Amino acid sequence: MLNLSDLADNPSNDRKLTDGNWQYAVACDLHTDSTFWNRASFISLSKDYAADASAALLYLLQKESKVLSLWEKQWGDGIPTAAAFVSALLAWGRFTNTNGQNLIIEKFWKSYIGTITAITSEPSFEYTEKGEKKVYAEKIIKEDILQVLCFDDSWNEQNFLIETNTEWILFNWVTMA
Repeated sequence: MLNLSDLADNPSNDRKLTDGNWQYAVACDLHTDSTFWNRASFISLSKDYAADASAALLYLLQKESKVLSLWEKQWGDGIPTAAAFVSALLAWGRFTNTNGQNLIIEKFWKSYIGTITAITSEPSFEYTEKGEKKVYAEKIIKEDILQVLCFDDSWNEQNFLIETNTEWILFNWVTMA
């Protein structure tokens, strides 16, 4: 289990927000014009930069907030405490559920592959990586998954932190329907 409040309460996470490891994360966007499928994102980070799930989640969320310009709107060039960062995430509505629970890989895969198949099947589907349009290739290989922490897995929102052999991946999908 991983709880966002635990990230906020751990003073050592203040240093993680300043060490720059978030810069090594890669942000990918899957976008459609569909009101229901709309968009999803992958943000990945090599395990070379995050040894555990807590550090990985903090770096991945930091990267996401930078890519979406939420960081700059909130703090400009400043660096918040981990507690302030997590409070902002909650205020922004980033997660419906703040407790990441271990999820059986088969259950994750069923939800994930259904969402990915639907999004990539849309005629208006576009994939970008680091802001550049690219041809989509599967980002997660089932056999490489070591564990999945599920924050949300419902009809309208999915938030998973996936650990593979070599990296951490934060997958998010939410519908606008």
